[in-house]
Amino acid sequence: MTRNTVTAALRILLAVAMSVATVKSYLDAAADWAANDYPDRLTLNVNFVAYFTIQSNVLGAVVLVIAAILLLRRGGARGGGAAGAEPSWLTTLRLIVLVDMTITGIVYNVLLRGIAVHGGGSGPDWPSEIHHVVAPALIIVDWLVGPGRGRVPWSRLWLTLIHPLAWAAVALLRGPLVYDQTQSRQSWYPYPFLDPALSPTGYASVWIYVVGIALLFAVVAALGILVTRIRRRGPARPSAG
Repeated sequence: MTRNTVTAALRILLAVAMSVATVKSYLDAAADWAANDYPDRLTLNVNFVAYFTIQSNVLGAVVLVIAAILLLRRGGARGGGAAGAEPSWLTTLRLIVLVDMTITGIVYNVLLRGIAVHGGGSGPDWPSEIHHVVAPALIIVDWLVGPGRGRVPWSRLWLTLIHPLAWAAVALLRGPLVYDQTQSRQSWYPYPFLDPALSPTGYASVWIYVVGIALLFAVVAALGILVTRIRRRGPARPSAG
């Protein structure tokens, strides 16, 4: 069994684990909605998808499967030997997933661990551990040692900020407009640090968190790009394609 085959299999296994954790989280949440007879299920479903954790894990699972399939195809085309550089678009997607998942792990374990998610169900902890610990750690390992990744130009860094900034903008704009059925109040935010009502300084604290986390995204992206440029010598070239 070649290195490419092993790597592809591990990527698919991780994607399956992330998907199972997401489905389990949804089923736990849906059971809680049914038990409490919340009337507006559409809003609750949208709220579930609005969590950055869910978005980053779904994106991560999809990209892992794509990366696994293309790795097997490249290896097969070379008779099972080492694969060449993966397409540049795939490397960019993997970088975005790396940054999203790394920040998901950091923010959860620093700011959110132990905080109850209202309307999120009361199931076991293992889906959360996969989402916030196992998956981020293994995606970092895959980025560091996985085959096929080429050098990433610094110009790709800004692409990693599109998802988190768009997510934050939607969360802040949508928050005051959504009625929180689980708490019976007018406003719903996916995470406490985005809710101005939970801070004595209101939006000032929210913006401090948003700016600070955005800077953290940029730092993680820069480190991810730097790794690709340190480990490979020669003229700067993005991945093939």
